[in-house]
Amino acid sequence: MAAALLGTLAVAVARAEAAPVTLAEAMPERTFRAAGDTLRRTGGTDLRGCAGVLAGDVLDGCVRTVRVSYTTDDSDAVVHLAAVLYPGERAARGRRGRLPRGAAQLGTPRGETITVNSTTGSWLLLSSVGHADGRGIAEADRGYLLWAAKQVAYRFIGRQVGLLAAPSAADGIGPRTP
Repeated sequence: MAAALLGTLAVAVARAEAAPVTLAEAMPERTFRAAGDTLRRTGGTDLRGCAGVLAGDVLDGCVRTVRVSYTTDDSDAVVHLAAVLYPGERAARGRRGRLPRGAAQLGTPRGETITVNSTTGSWLLLSSVGHADGRGIAEADRGYLLWAAKQVAYRFIGRQVGLLAAPSAADGIGPRTP
């Protein structure tokens, strides 16, 4: 009897954990529209684990990584998203809390970027955004660059939860021309 209950519990726990996804499942469209912008995928890859996402082994304990890059329809903003899957929400939040300040993704083109880290469920999201030509980021550019990053992150999160919703402009983060 106890063995049967333990077996049932193991199946229930396994079903409660996030299922690993691929780039094709997480971001299937090469182009998508969100909040008045069109974003076009310029690259993407799936990794077992998370080697090569950040310098060192600061992301240890992960299961899978989905990396994707998008550019805005005016080809000015380029967003690089690395979605790193952990065995559970607690592990993802714990890893985010231990990231070195200013940790930037490896393999992104040269140039100044803004980096934002967040978690959603068992995923640690690492977003880097900058100008396509690599130029410096003026204070006036920050809001619309972060807007592009927000749209890509929302798209990824929406695929995870089955509800695609466009982000809302807030706190100085919004389209270049409202």
